[in-house]
Amino acid sequence: MKKTARYLPRNTLWTRASPLMRFFVGCALIILVGYLGLTPNVIFGIEIAWPHAALWGAVGWASAGLSVRIMLVLILLGIAQDLFFDAPIGVFAIVNLVTYAVAAILSQAFAVETEILMTIMVTGIAMTSGFFLLWILASAASLHAVSIQFLTQQAISTFIIFFVIMGLFRLGGLPGIRAGTS
Repeated sequence: MKKTARYLPRNTLWTRASPLMRFFVGCALIILVGYLGLTPNVIFGIEIAWPHAALWGAVGWASAGLSVRIMLVLILLGIAQDLFFDAPIGVFAIVNLVTYAVAAILSQAFAVETEILMTIMVTGIAMTSGFFLLWILASAASLHAVSIQFLTQQAISTFIIFFVIMGLFRLGGLPGIRAGTS
């Protein structure tokens, strides 16, 4: 008997969608959230910690294994982030790729498609490694340790929102396995 992911409905339009279609929808969502993040994010005088949406793709797509297509998209998204946030070119691309690599390695080692606890642990470790690397690179670029308060808030918002929408970033298991199964 084939196991399907416990946290996805079994027979929906999304579970029947091809991995390529899921990938395009995930890319569109990342670009939309990233674009909306360029606007002022202040409500009642409080600055909102906007999530790093590219890490959603890096972690979610990693459960399907390593893919050159995904790496190229993460590099392009990272370069766009670098340009919009005036970061040195390549910083966000490196963060996205390292997060993707950590998530892919851990996803292959643990049952992230069928066990929600493993998914939470792998996601937490991968995103934490990405944000830690971002802090190291930001500190190196500014020649002093940058404050981690706002970065921590961004990490928390990225992590929480990912768990609400993580099904949008699941490509359907390992390559060669029909979408919606693992």
